[in-house]
Amino acid sequence: MNFLTLYPLSFFEFLEALGEEGLLALLRGKKDFEPLAGLLHERLSGLLRVFLFTGGMPEAVQCYCQTRNYAAVRAIQKDILHAYHRDFSKYTTPTQAVRVSEVWRSIPAHLARENKKFKYGDVRKGGRASQFESAVEWLRRAGLMYTSTNVTAARLPLTGYEDHARFKAYLLDCGLLGALIDVPARIITLGDASFSEYNGAFVENFVAAELARKYEAVLHYWISEGIAEVDFIVVHEEAVLPLEVKSGMHRAIKSLWVFADKFASARVYRASPRNFECRDRFANIPLYAIGLFPQLR
Repeated sequence: MNFLTLYPLSFFEFLEALGEEGLLALLRGKKDFEPLAGLLHERLSGLLRVFLFTGGMPEAVQCYCQTRNYAAVRAIQKDILHAYHRDFSKYTTPTQAVRVSEVWRSIPAHLARENKKFKYGDVRKGGRASQFESAVEWLRRAGLMYTSTNVTAARLPLTGYEDHARFKAYLLDCGLLGALIDVPARIITLGDASFSEYNGAFVENFVAAELARKYEAVLHYWISEGIAEVDFIVVHEEAVLPLEVKSGMHRAIKSLWVFADKFASARVYRASPRNFECRDRFANIPLYAIGLFPQLR
């Protein structure tokens, strides 16, 4: 018996649904870090902001493709969220349903913090692992939430260095993240200044969802107490690669260099709104092209 896992649409699949075959072929044919022409970069960046609102749930994407109506898309997202809440009650005990709902609702607040480590005490005041860890596991197994586990060292196999007491939590879909906290379309698609607190959360959640498709929802991050934190650690061709995610245009990558010095990384990677770039041991990948990571050379 074989098992297949269905994920929400990726950004590349979103481009395909929109009929943007030219842009999709351009990205899929990319083999290096040569910058794209400015107009192409801006066009793809704009479409990514639309995707941050619509997300990849098939019905929401279909609605946007047919109507370009953000309100109609949000109504579908709200219906999906209501269906999930009904499932919480249908497939768990009454007590467990309450706890699953509390964990689910707490994820956006966890993501909005600078330190995104999941804390049971932030789910409910005085909350403990003994109360909520089964709810976290239920959401994870249901595919509604991805967890990224801390690793104490960037060495193979990563599973040998996992610290399961430390993890981050992400929603399965950035569109549902926006619907859960009811962020208006204009704020997401235009990057309104009032969105600054959650902008990083949306972008990191988007990257987590894209990586989850490639790594069967097994995600890792690394932290050095009081010194540095690298958002994602992935294994590619027996090499451990660090990836930092930035929602803004600033260039700071101190954490990546701390990681590189400690673990002798041949190259470090940043995903940001900037164009393709590669110099010495550093490479920047535009957020819209994260689907190409880590294959680019």
